[in-house]
Amino acid sequence: MEVSTLLKTIKHIRALTNLNDHCEARIVGCQLLIDLDMSQADELLEQYKTIQSERDRLGHLPCPLYMERQELDQKLWRLAKAKFGGKLYQSFYMAY
Repeated sequence: MEVSTLLKTIKHIRALTNLNDHCEARIVGCQLLIDLDMSQADELLEQYKTIQSERDRLGHLPCPLYMERQELDQKLWRLAKAKFGGKLYQSFYMAY
């Protein structure tokens, strides 16, 4: 994947975050890592989708789901750091 495509995806993640659509932003991030052959992100993707579905059903994100999402975030950041490193990782991380 080209760097310009990565940066466009990171920009899209930032836009989702700015719209307060944090779950969708994380789903896009997981999909990006999957597209870059990081199969470890598959499980994270499914877990984020489950949280998003539950949030949509309830109309809000309860504290236990928020805490679960934060734990998943740590895994997402570790995967991204392993894949990107340096400035690209910083851009990815700061998009959230």
